[in-house]
Amino acid sequence: MEERQLWLVCRDCGWTHDPKAPVWRCECGGLLDLTPSPPAVLREAMIAPAARLRPGLWRYHALLPVARIDEVRAYGEGLTPLVRAWPDARGPAPFLKLDYLFPSGSFKDRGSAVMVNRLRELGVTELVEDSSGNAGASIATYSARNGIRCVIFAPAGASRGKLAQIAQTGARLVVVPGPREQATEAAEEAARAGAYYAGHNRNPFFLAGLKTWAYEVFEQLGGKAPADCVFPVGGGSLLIGAHRGFKELLSAGFIECLPRLWAAQTDSCDPVARAITEGLDDLPPVAKRPTVAEGIALVRPPRGKEILAAIRESGGGAVTVPEGHVLPAAGELARLGFFAEPTSAAAWAGFRRLAAEGRIADPAETVVTLTGSGLKFSDWPLP
Repeated sequence: MEERQLWLVCRDCGWTHDPKAPVWRCECGGLLDLTPSPPAVLREAMIAPAARLRPGLWRYHALLPVARIDEVRAYGEGLTPLVRAWPDARGPAPFLKLDYLFPSGSFKDRGSAVMVNRLRELGVTELVEDSSGNAGASIATYSARNGIRCVIFAPAGASRGKLAQIAQTGARLVVVPGPREQATEAAEEAARAGAYYAGHNRNPFFLAGLKTWAYEVFEQLGGKAPADCVFPVGGGSLLIGAHRGFKELLSAGFIECLPRLWAAQTDSCDPVARAITEGLDDLPPVAKRPTVAEGIALVRPPRGKEILAAIRESGGGAVTVPEGHVLPAAGELARLGFFAEPTSAAAWAGFRRLAAEGRIADPAETVVTLTGSGLKFSDWPLP
């Protein structure tokens, strides 16, 4: 693989960093991004027979920041099903992208598989991460596979099932009292002591893996982009990754326009939706309330401005879902045969509201992503 795909550029000062150094942010404190895949490389990767014979997200190896495909330590992840929500006889149905069917039970495996394999190539032997659950479980899973020591800082209010999953991988689990943001501060403090900080909402290698969501949807739709895509958004990493992937497909001439991207949040924590509605350039401060959609309860995501820019460039928007609509939406999904956690159900509830308000013109041309398994959530109400 050519190193040109691995250059790291600071979003704030523009400084270019050594792609072989295990850095996670610029000296100025800015976030790092990988340079986009060149159109010619993407065109070749999409049509290469060898890639098409390879299962999962590693079919896009030429577009990912991992040097040697023959040394990847993973689980055959990716190429998750894209299915209609219900049979055609019931009327136009959106597609559901079943990213809860990854090995660790969430879409975070897209990023973890790429990031952790790259870190092993860079010689990283210990990493730290902060997470409300899914990212921690995913990174711990891939760290175990790659022989990297892993410490996960999680808020005390995270679902017990997710915390148990993290601990069972052999990772060191540190439960931090207080809100989600306290776990971030604890992880950053540990990183200052010398460990590599693998914060999934910041890490450029993690985001590179999330571009595969767009590549897969494009292929699964027969070589076209959907009209609309709905995501549950907290840190916004999947929406950002999808936007980057579709932009690359656009630059390479595979699609004619970007799909409209929609961010679904609950009224318990909705900084992105408020910024979009109010036309703000950055996320406003919000008071977070308890929510069953814990995976998107993030007051100040590190890439907030990029989330807003991606939504606006795509012509999409945001939708706020009442907290009381989330569990009923999860129940509706389960009755359709899709057992997803409440965070995913926020996207489904958001789609329902967008469709009812006429903001999505054609449900049949829409993809709603289900990001985490219902088995992750510990507090389902019983009949």
